[in-house]
Amino acid sequence: MALLEMLEDNGYFLKEKLEILTRPNPAYASDNRKINLLELYIIIKREGGHRRVTENNMWAVVAKDMGFMTENL
Repeated sequence: MALLEMLEDNGYFLKEKLEILTRPNPAYASDNRKINLLELYIIIKREGGHRRVTENNMWAVVAKDMGFMTENL
């Protein structure tokens, strides 16, 4: 599968790469906005992984990078 197709198809990424079969696809935020899980994964990986993002309280930065508005960055 071409990279561009993977970027557009969260289902492929969830099922084939993360082996997640039980989550709704696509994922939605509380405001009913779609969340691109591949984009989320790439941003978290770029920032050093889930543990680093959590330990350094970087979730607001991740949200901003994904285009979500955040207050008090």
